[in-house]
Amino acid sequence: MIKNILLDCDGVLYPLEELKTKDIVDAMKQVYRNDVGLTPDEQRYVSEKTIAENHLGMFNYINAICRFKHYDFDKFCENMANIIDYGSIKHNEQMWQSLKELSQTYHIGVLTNNSRAHLSKVFKRVFNRDITEVESNGIKAYDIKFTEHNGCFCPKQSEKGLSLFLQKLNMKPEETVLFDDTPVNIEKAENAGIHAVLITPRNSLIKQLNIMLSEKTFIWKNKSYE
Repeated sequence: MIKNILLDCDGVLYPLEELKTKDIVDAMKQVYRNDVGLTPDEQRYVSEKTIAENHLGMFNYINAICRFKHYDFDKFCENMANIIDYGSIKHNEQMWQSLKELSQTYHIGVLTNNSRAHLSKVFKRVFNRDITEVESNGIKAYDIKFTEHNGCFCPKQSEKGLSLFLQKLNMKPEETVLFDDTPVNIEKAENAGIHAVLITPRNSLIKQLNIMLSEKTFIWKNKSYE
């Protein structure tokens, strides 16, 4: 029986054309160059170090920069979010109402490899509600810091990231479904025993939510979980 719904943020709550990944990367570079004062030589050193340690993802890189330069990680993330223009992300009241209704039956969480500051900005655009109100309605926010394990972040694309996440919340993989737009994350979820659905322009999140709302039994890949 499906009890838990996990949603990716970027590319799932809104289409990527409304906020391109390049814009997020550009904001990161602007912060570490202008606010943190990371030099090109320091940048290469930190990059090579994180790669050698197999610490995957943008925010392990940011975390390593912050440690190296003694800069506050949360401040870095807030500065990034303040630089990014979220204005093209469209409000989706239908998605909000569907998630609110589903939250009466399922534990729902948005799990992002990005920061809480980023989630807050996205929620305000997509749901027209701040992150506190969203969480008070049963839709929990899990940012990259929630995935911390042994001193580094374990994003969804890492080998044990999703398994460690479920363990923290005492969730069972067979009772969990992940909606994500990145094929490697779908693969990692399935390897962990989690049901996974790839979100695409033709297979949108709202389409999948409507299926769950219309059926008493959630059907996944032609299999029924009662």
